[in-house]
Amino acid sequence: MKKIALAVILLFSITLRAEFLYLKDGQVIQGKIISEDAESYTVQTKYQTRRVNRSEVTRIMYGERKLERIYLLMRDGTKMDGYKVDEDAEKVLIREKEDSPREISISKKDIKQMSQTEIIPLNPSINARLGIFYPLNSQGSKLKPAIGIYLGSGMNFQLIKDTRINFEAGFAKNKSEHSGLYMRFIPLTASMEKNINFGRLHLNPKFTLGGVILDYDDGETDPQREFAFLTGMGFSSAYEVIERSLFITCDIEYQLIFDKKGKLHCLLATLGASYRF
Repeated sequence: MKKIALAVILLFSITLRAEFLYLKDGQVIQGKIISEDAESYTVQTKYQTRRVNRSEVTRIMYGERKLERIYLLMRDGTKMDGYKVDEDAEKVLIREKEDSPREISISKKDIKQMSQTEIIPLNPSINARLGIFYPLNSQGSKLKPAIGIYLGSGMNFQLIKDTRINFEAGFAKNKSEHSGLYMRFIPLTASMEKNINFGRLHLNPKFTLGGVILDYDDGETDPQREFAFLTGMGFSSAYEVIERSLFITCDIEYQLIFDKKGKLHCLLATLGASYRF
């Protein structure tokens, strides 16, 4: 009975406070060092007593848990993750895999942020686009295509990986085939893009919601103004001219505007630039 009680106490102590022996081949042995000499350690693990040569051991850590997974955002914008082996005031030592003998020393001067959860940087941007806004049907107004200008900003969406949200305002003035008739479009929108990377090229499906101020003028009566709901979907492509900062963009989008007279179907095609901080 005494032997059983001692065994239980020993196993319990191993669980509460254990030594972690890191070997050159990548193994991590969790247990309690019960004796040692000039050549080896004798380690009591949960299931056996094991003799380990000192020449096989790279380090011994004391504590209540094994390596913790960490996520790093570097100052150059790149991201890394791995298992933290050691840390001091100047550097962090990590393993890409918990059981890998390969360890990487990273200077803290090069680290912008370190976290136990995955880091999604905001990467705020300013965006400008210029293109063609074409109402496909205009309830008999026969509106012609017009040049539209769009300005806005964006950021990474913190809740969904590889997703950005953009906020934008624009302006287009479409003249009609009928003399003196025109309509101004002033959209105020928010869009969400799912980022799919092919090296420096990004292809992003996008979905847009918002509203648009419509100014209708027939040249005879007072101009009419209304606010209408807008939704849209399309694709945005971007090419990194300067890595992770300056992008040339090309967008094509179908938009549906719900005004008082009915549904207005529109096509928007633009070229632009985006700068991310």
